[in-house]
Parts: sequence; C-alpha cells; structure tokens
Amino acid sequence: MNRVSVESLDKILPRFFELYDAMMVQEKDFLTKLLVQAIDREQLDMEDPENTASVLINFANALKHSTEQQAILKKQVEIDYAQSLRILNFWFP
Repeated sequence: MNRVSVESLDKILPRFFELYDAMMVQEKDFLTKLLVQAIDREQLDMEDPENTASVLINFANALKHSTEQQAILKKQVEIDYAQSLRILNFWFP
C-alpha cells in the first residue's frame, strides 16, 4: 500500500492520535514510577517526578522526530538514530 486516500487518512489519523496519547499516558506513568523509586532510594532528588517524566518523554520524542525529519529531507532509506543516542548519552551517561 503505497498510497492512502484522503478519506482513509481522515479515518485513520484521529485513531492513531488517540492511540499515541494513550501510549504517552502509559509511558509517563511508567517513567514516573521509576523516578519515584529512585527518589525513595535516595538515588535522585526531585520535586515533581510526574512533570519530569513528561519532560523526559517529550525530549526523547523531539530527538526522535528530528532524526526522522532529517532522514526524510535527505531521502534516506533507513533512519540512523545513532546521533540521537549520542545526545541522550551526553545528557544521561
């Protein structure tokens, strides 16, 4: 399936975004639990683990989308996430 009609997109996209939003809620909850555990073990000092989880997820998504957009602009067949991983390793060694 190389082509999708506008009508099909109108049906698919809203469901896709609903799924994406639901997955983001689950990701945030999971990451929040990990951060709370780290705080409880005194491995991390943080005021608002839920907000921090949201920020980390948004940061990771921004890197991923940027990498994908660059690949599209360069007409690359495969997406190389190595640079994004290097950036993440810089911030979170």
